[in-house]
Amino acid sequence: MFYTYDENGFYSGTSDVEVERSTKWKPDTPPPGYQSYFDGYGWHTVQNYQDKTWTLEEAKSIALGYVNRRIFVSDPSGKYTEYEKDTFDSQYAEAKAYQDGGAAGPYINAISDATGESVEVVVQKVLAKREEYDARLSVFAAELQVLRNKITKAKRKMDLPASSDLIKQSV
Repeated sequence: MFYTYDENGFYSGTSDVEVERSTKWKPDTPPPGYQSYFDGYGWHTVQNYQDKTWTLEEAKSIALGYVNRRIFVSDPSGKYTEYEKDTFDSQYAEAKAYQDGGAAGPYINAISDATGESVEVVVQKVLAKREEYDARLSVFAAELQVLRNKITKAKRKMDLPASSDLIKQSV
């Protein structure tokens, strides 16, 4: 038995054979007002704010909660540890200071020593990654604002963005 999910990751049924967008793992049966969502690693039970269980104000609150939680998922790839992410601002400050004629700081020197790359190369990489991140962040911030406005101005639940649009939103 295989459990299928739609293009947005929501449970859609079962199949006797393995098909695209299916898994052997069975989702829990969600309570009313919730639905099962597969993120590629496992099933999650998420609030389905468009379900009849919720009032419009409750649905708006749930949808805004999804939007607000996305702010904290800046690295959905899982490529960086929390510790590394905590050092990014310091790395950037050190790279800017070096670029402005200052000495390399402890993070830049440590990365240079560990990777065998020159301080200049590390500085350029840190600056380039920060510029790329800032560009993505500006688009993300604008998308969040659009979603918040759409949610708060909704007159009916069907005017709210799709659950999948809010769950997958990230930098």
